[in-house]
Amino acid sequence: MLTLEIEFRQLFKHGEEICGDRVEIAGNDGNRIVVMSDGLGSGVKANILSSLTTKIISTMLLEGCSIHDVAETLQLTLPVCKVRGVAYSTFTALRIDDQGSVEAAEYDNPKLIWISNRKLRGLPRKEVEHGGRMKVLESSFKLKEDDWLVIISDGVVHAGIGRTWDLGWTWDRVAAYIKNFLTPATTSAELTEEVVKLCAKLYVDQPGDDTTIVAMHYRKKNTLTFMIGPPRNADLDETVVRRFLESTGKKIACGGTTGNLLARQLGKEIQVNLDSGANGIPPIGILEGVDLLTEGVLTLAGVVELLRKNASFSDLKYRSDGASRIVREIRMADDVHILLGQAINPAHQSLNTPVHLGLKFHLVEELQYLLEASGKHVTVEKF
Repeated sequence: MLTLEIEFRQLFKHGEEICGDRVEIAGNDGNRIVVMSDGLGSGVKANILSSLTTKIISTMLLEGCSIHDVAETLQLTLPVCKVRGVAYSTFTALRIDDQGSVEAAEYDNPKLIWISNRKLRGLPRKEVEHGGRMKVLESSFKLKEDDWLVIISDGVVHAGIGRTWDLGWTWDRVAAYIKNFLTPATTSAELTEEVVKLCAKLYVDQPGDDTTIVAMHYRKKNTLTFMIGPPRNADLDETVVRRFLESTGKKIACGGTTGNLLARQLGKEIQVNLDSGANGIPPIGILEGVDLLTEGVLTLAGVVELLRKNASFSDLKYRSDGASRIVREIRMADDVHILLGQAINPAHQSLNTPVHLGLKFHLVEELQYLLEASGKHVTVEKF
């Protein structure tokens, strides 16, 4: 089954506390709506204008209106600046269904980037004039597996203008850079982070414009299954282990008791990677049949902390501790299934034990909340 992975990153114009670009992501895999608008100017006024634009577009598209009808409504709704002769906000709007069919409308934004089979593809655009004053590029096309769509605001195209490059980064160079950056393992989060980081560098950390990139990857859905703790009833040990080992996608086990249970059922021995302990996180274990085996509550507490901080891929890329590795796997997952054992570890009941070691269930609740807030589909089964 294919899904559309979506991430976006932004830089605010230097001196502003709010971004004048607005991104709206709505719907589901069967009817995904993605809209980016750039409000005229910067700061609060620009944000209000771009927010109005994205809300109108996303609402109409979710209600089943065509891209053409949306453009007609916007040309009646959006005012035009009498001084500059341009609309108060631009937009790029996409509707993508579960078969990869795309409807797109582009108005005064840098052109949508489409990469298929590691090559830049031209969109079958048709210029349509609405109300005699708004010329919108409309297109319909179909994505294939591993295709990428990238929306950028003009803050990306103009990055470095008058500083590192006289004419800025330019669309052609941005598109070529993105195409060359992508690998089969690249995620949308990595791409957006990389482009924003480079824009900041080109602007010498003083962006001259609001800067936005939205990356979409049409790919196979990734699943991740956690086994955290043994069942309360030991009679269920074999059942839960079998559920875990027969699950699709990546498999992560957390907790020493969990690891020992899996090792017994598999008839294997656990090896410990002593070099992987860092940042207060215990070393990871190695067990054939399990993608990642970590310590329990200390590692889960580290995972929750990294997710709260929204730790970047560049921060986590070369870290080998269990918490960092779990977060990297989480970032690539769409569906997360947690098999939560409710057995209480007696070692965690000592008065000398740190308080958070008794918070396994609260950590899992927090983990579920953070994952769902980031758009993951999460299920928890308790045993």
